[in-house]
Amino acid sequence: MQRPQNLVSGDYNSSVTAKPGAAGRVLVVDDEESLADLIGEMLLERGYEVSVAHSVGEAKSILARFEFHVALLDMHLPDGTGEDVLLRLSDDGASTEAIMLTGDRDIENAVACMRLGASDYLVKP
Repeated sequence: MQRPQNLVSGDYNSSVTAKPGAAGRVLVVDDEESLADLIGEMLLERGYEVSVAHSVGEAKSILARFEFHVALLDMHLPDGTGEDVLLRLSDDGASTEAIMLTGDRDIENAVACMRLGASDYLVKP
């Protein structure tokens, strides 16, 4: 697998001083572009290599090319759910730690995602 570049919504040139990727590789999947980009920029500043996707399709395309240490997955996406991406990670046997993000406080979704292998389930403020 190739290593991702510093990607935030496509090619992203950061003025970050930390060595890119020194802290690990993170995939951020959220349809709220401004939030996803903000998270991506914060992670870049802390030395992570970051890729951002705004849909299940984009996430799956990125996962076909790159491996990640962590995936931050929004539950509600325009073409599916973060659970779809989580299933892709599980099917691939990836060692990626998945953290689910949602605006809902639905405990059933949280339990289902944890059973599928999510490491955590965080409610957005």
